[in-house]
Amino acid sequence: MNYHSSGLSSVPPVAAWISWTLQEKWVWEQICEGQLADLNYYDGVGDVLDPTQPMSWSANRILRASFLWKILLEEPYASAIPVQGVRIKGAWWEDSLRCPTGKIVHDLWLQACHFEQAVQFQGLHMTGTLSFEGSSFVQELLLSGATIDGDLVFDGSTVSMPLNMTHIHVGGLLWAGASGCFTSIDLQGSRLDRGVTLSGVTVYGSVNLEQSEIGGDVYVEDTEILSLMSLESAMVHGHVSLKDTVIFSTLIMHDITVEGSIYLRYGLTCETVDLRGAHCHAQVTVLGTRIERMMNVEGGQIAGSLFFGGDVTCEALNLFKVSIAQNLTFVDASISDVVNLTQAQVVGGIIFGARTRLQSVNLSNAHVGGPVLFIAANVVGELNMESIHVGGSLNLYDHADFGSVNLDGAQVRGRLAIVGATFSRNLSMDQIQANGGVFIGEGTHFSQVSLFHP
Repeated sequence: MNYHSSGLSSVPPVAAWISWTLQEKWVWEQICEGQLADLNYYDGVGDVLDPTQPMSWSANRILRASFLWKILLEEPYASAIPVQGVRIKGAWWEDSLRCPTGKIVHDLWLQACHFEQAVQFQGLHMTGTLSFEGSSFVQELLLSGATIDGDLVFDGSTVSMPLNMTHIHVGGLLWAGASGCFTSIDLQGSRLDRGVTLSGVTVYGSVNLEQSEIGGDVYVEDTEILSLMSLESAMVHGHVSLKDTVIFSTLIMHDITVEGSIYLRYGLTCETVDLRGAHCHAQVTVLGTRIERMMNVEGGQIAGSLFFGGDVTCEALNLFKVSIAQNLTFVDASISDVVNLTQAQVVGGIIFGARTRLQSVNLSNAHVGGPVLFIAANVVGELNMESIHVGGSLNLYDHADFGSVNLDGAQVRGRLAIVGATFSRNLSMDQIQANGGVFIGEGTHFSQVSLFHP
């Protein structure tokens, strides 16, 4: 086949005064036939060349911005584009792509392309999908204020300068994957109607989704973020899920609202997690996660349960004044400093279960609607439950080990049961009220007990 001229009668003629290059005419012919205009074949290479290494690319791949805007926005060309849209692969864009005025009514796929100059698409309005799959950007890529009714795709893209997408509106899904590399991603104030996915990418700076509204899920998997990721004050109508991901600094979700669940799952590593003032309409699950310093959920409101497990490790956990509508559970969790549950409100119960290793726990003035259970858990330092209110029973069971325990002024509507637990230091129960009585069973070991009731 002669790739330089197909002689297709269905192709609208190019006006005599238009100086299109041979490769631009060929690309136009392929587009009109609903085909992918793959310049790897036009150039006689066949295989896809690396767009990040254009030194070996020939001039046969060069396309101009004027050509692209003419076929997308001017007649008779725009009307001749079939439903498949404009799909170009392996092009070398030497000049800057500056978005002109006007609405683009076709899909635009610029795959495995090399962009030598800036791509300035701020304010762009597209009714279809925009894809930069596998492309490389040397200079800035600006999409701030753009409206894209379809998907926005960066699968395998390499963006060498900060990617500015502030206040963008994407009617479909925003997707970045396939070993893509980004300097930073800024989506502050954006609207992403079907969600955002980062899968298998590296971000050398930060990911900013502050004050964004996300109609679907936020899904991050197998990704490296060398700075922070922020969802502060974001509104997420789906779930937030992070898995097999390393965030070198803080995962910020301060004042986030999530209508689904929050999942921080296996392989997630970060320095700190900030969930202060967060509103989660379902559950929060922290499973197999490593948090180097603090997870801070102070003042957070969780309409479901909060679960820590699967060998989760954290230096400190702040649940001060947290509100949990169902249960709080720790199983196979390790907190090397303090778990602060002071003035927490838990409508269901609290379980500190097997293989849970805690340095200290502060439950003073907490209100728990159901039972509080320690079973085979280890609290090395102080367990402070002074003035706790427990709507069910309070149980310290089966090989649970404690340092000092403070139950002064505790109010337990059910029974206080201590069976098979070990107290290496003082157990203080001054002025405790246990409406169901106090039961101390077999296998319990005390060092010192203080019990005073006026």
